[in-house]
Amino acid sequence: MIVRETGDLEGGAEEPMRPHVGNRAEPGERRGGRSRLPGSKEQPNPATEDLMEQVVESQNLKTAYGRVKANAGAPGIDKMTVEEFRGYLNQHWAAIKVQLLNGTYQPQPVRRVEIPKPDGGVRKLGVPTVLDRFVQQALLQALMPIFEPG
Repeated sequence: MIVRETGDLEGGAEEPMRPHVGNRAEPGERRGGRSRLPGSKEQPNPATEDLMEQVVESQNLKTAYGRVKANAGAPGIDKMTVEEFRGYLNQHWAAIKVQLLNGTYQPQPVRRVEIPKPDGGVRKLGVPTVLDRFVQQALLQALMPIFEPG
């Protein structure tokens, strides 16, 4: 399989693709596990009330790291490999955790690559950074019991 990077800019930098982010909390605004409209009688859901606390729980993070490491994968736009990630995480985890809990964590742009198709043409692919894959995996593990119980 041949993978070709695209979007080279001056100086060899790559053009990032921004991930779709949907509705995002304003910086400094905490995203909770519930959404309440004024006058709503909706009760908080205990399963989602402390969702981000579940995401950053130690065992959840260990499992997420193991899965990201096992999957390996190509580096993202920051060029950090899975092997380099553990040291980075040890140095920066405290700040990342605060960002996640405050709802201010911002994923990095994805690296755009093109994979040739057997019939000609190419398939465009976005490669997230290892950190973003780690956060996505931790979120997935916390959300799965809510959306697919038992």
